[in-house]
Amino acid sequence: MSRARLATLALLAFAPLLLAGDDPSQAARAKAMREIAQAVQVQSSDGAKVELVDEPVYRWDDPARRFGDGTVWVYGTSGRPTALLTLSLNQNVQTGVEWLHELAALTDTRFAAESRDGWLWSPSGPGMMFRPIPNAPVPATDEAKRLRQLNEQARRFKAFELFDPSSDGRVQRYELRLLTKPVYRYKDAARGILDGGVYLIAYGRNPEIVLVVEARADGKAAPQWSYGLGRISTAGLHVMLDDQDLAPWPGDEARYGPNRPYHIFGLPARGLNAEK
Repeated sequence: MSRARLATLALLAFAPLLLAGDDPSQAARAKAMREIAQAVQVQSSDGAKVELVDEPVYRWDDPARRFGDGTVWVYGTSGRPTALLTLSLNQNVQTGVEWLHELAALTDTRFAAESRDGWLWSPSGPGMMFRPIPNAPVPATDEAKRLRQLNEQARRFKAFELFDPSSDGRVQRYELRLLTKPVYRYKDAARGILDGGVYLIAYGRNPEIVLVVEARADGKAAPQWSYGLGRISTAGLHVMLDDQDLAPWPGDEARYGPNRPYHIFGLPARGLNAEK
């Protein structure tokens, strides 16, 4: 991604929102986002189609950074989702109203995604790596108790981001917060996943990091809690587990793109009358 594009994205985050009289109805925006999500075809490395979950798992806006209406979609209806798509309506200072697309890989296996809108995303390596959560309890056999454990383990993670909102070289620190409940929950006995939850870590309501927490039984080993992290932001990201800083994610261009686990781009808003 070029530096000019990065500057555009930074300006986009603080560009004026559409005026109330120009803003299309909530129903029209929801319809447009659904059509975009449905236009994406995801395929695993063995050629199997990965289905889209019918409804968005999360809907948000970000008045502080002047992002418009947004939704989060997941692809994969059996077991852990393969990928996540975040869509948000923005006023791009160069190209006008657009849908900002952010794609994050949630799997440790290869896959590819393409859209009828003409783009292709094919991460060249594993999208999400999983590590054991230290000092975690043995996963409960009771589902209700296991959900409490799932939430307790997720709350051990904290995060902040470093971002230059005006592209003038003055990087600022923004504290992020964990959304208290998983936006998507699943299990996959065939892969040894007893329980799993997809969580979002957000600036306000704007998702910046995806956290996946799983109770896993790998092979003959006893079940244990594991976690995986993925970015949904161009900012520099820092995640702490029990106040211990994990490896930081710099916000440089090499961290995202059509062959990376995180991809971001904008396309003109379809079917929305955004003119005054």
